[in-house]
Amino acid sequence: MKPEYDRIGGMLAEEGTDVGTNVLVLSLRYGLEDRPPPVASFLLGLQHVLIMFTAMIASPLVISNLLNLPPDLRGSMMTGVMLGCGVGTLISALGLFWIGGRIPLLLGAYAVYIGPVVAIAKSESLGAATAALIIGGLVLLAVSPVVGKMRALFPPLVVGTLLVITGESLTKVAANIAFGANTPYFGNPLTFIFLVGSIILIITISSLTKGAVKSLSIFLAVVCIYLVSIPLGLAKVKAIADAPWDCRGCYPMGSHGRAQGPSRRL
Repeated sequence: MKPEYDRIGGMLAEEGTDVGTNVLVLSLRYGLEDRPPPVASFLLGLQHVLIMFTAMIASPLVISNLLNLPPDLRGSMMTGVMLGCGVGTLISALGLFWIGGRIPLLLGAYAVYIGPVVAIAKSESLGAATAALIIGGLVLLAVSPVVGKMRALFPPLVVGTLLVITGESLTKVAANIAFGANTPYFGNPLTFIFLVGSIILIITISSLTKGAVKSLSIFLAVVCIYLVSIPLGLAKVKAIADAPWDCRGCYPMGSHGRAQGPSRRL
């Protein structure tokens, strides 16, 4: 059966091929084992990191805003998430025993857990929510070999339905992030203009260009939007330049030598 699969795969990879499904399939620019030129590799990798960085920081930002956490705890959450995503990416890409898909993709934070984490933290404590995440992760790790073998029990209809339901549940979260909820930018007309403008710019670059430029449409749009935001005062370049490398002195010290931000017991 392998030659048949190769034949179908080759047909699907041909640009403009209709394999009896009434779906127009475009060709892949790079195969799985291909290596793009150094400059293209750097820019495509940078684009991928920028996109995935948003997925990394979105969850801790939303959770900390919804729980009104102090600044020092927010910073710790951001650091922990980025460290966890980095370690998880290495394990997933390189593989460890049966763990990891062994593909060069960054591992981000899953936003579907935002609702349960906030609910547990408000009803119990943030520590209880953290413990629930750890226990859930260990259970998922233990059953992961079995889950892969159960793939045949989940046809495309079931998987597609679950993805739609998950996407619907995350629509409100995504909208709040896009419009800058719980930030000084919420309700600012410029926020909406930049949001719509970035979408239009990505579509325009992707539609009117070809090759490497087409693949870098998101990166180019981000650069353009950021350059436009600098003269409007929306890019806090000075705040980044003035930020200390070591944040242990960013907050007043308590009696026990610990940094004290605005406290809120959860």
